Amino acid sequence: MKRRVPAISVPLLVVLAFLGGWAANKVYRIPTYEWETRGIPRPEGAKTVVLKVAGLRCRHSSLGMKDLLFGRKDQGAVKGYLKVRIFPAPGAGEMEVTFDPAKTSVQEIARAVKMDARGQYSDYRVLLEEKPDLSSPAALLHSLARALEDRNEELFRACHEDGDIGDAEFGALAKTWGELFLEDLEPAGPPDAKGWVKVLGVVGGEGLPLDDLGCSLTKIRLEKTPKGWLVARADWKGFRL
Repeated sequence: MKRRVPAISVPLLVVLAFLGGWAANKVYRIPTYEWETRGIPRPEGAKTVVLKVAGLRCRHSSLGMKDLLFGRKDQGAVKGYLKVRIFPAPGAGEMEVTFDPAKTSVQEIARAVKMDARGQYSDYRVLLEEKPDLSSPAALLHSLARALEDRNEELFRACHEDGDIGDAEFGALAKTWGELFLEDLEPAGPPDAKGWVKVLGVVGGEGLPLDDLGCSLTKIRLEKTPKGWLVARADWKGFRL
């Protein structure tokens, strides 16, 4: 007589298989893609770093990285030996990069990832700045600018007092920012009695009011806290974030 398999066995096996695969991937990291510069031997002083990259969400988004880092002939081309391993994840994945520090740097690799050969912003940002500078209003706005330009949601939230900014709102704000090609944020003057600061956007080294540029982010209210200066609220498209 055949013994019946308990009904719970099948889903339990599925869960165990999933957990086993997840654990194996944590121990033995398997890259989605891996590329290496051809014709250039790996130097003895090669350095390997793991970079967090916004936009590396899936296998499809990983493919675009190859065009940004390999085979470019423009000024943004990464010089010397280079090897890249891609580990995508929702929001921001990881990119393991081995390079020749005598020829290039992490900052130059980040610039190549950020801008394509046509001089247009790519869909990727290397998240180099993780902690905001809260020492002054100008420093805080600089960190906020980096967060928006690099699409670094963690840094963006860290610049805010409560951090309660919805994903869709942040995405739309970052998109507006990217379309304007602004380099930085700076205050038009000191905070008023209520803490509100009119924000200037730097375009080609010239500070212009963001509302004159058609940007949705025009005014920010800052507060001094035990941590330092933080963004309490922001005027964006007529309502408060």
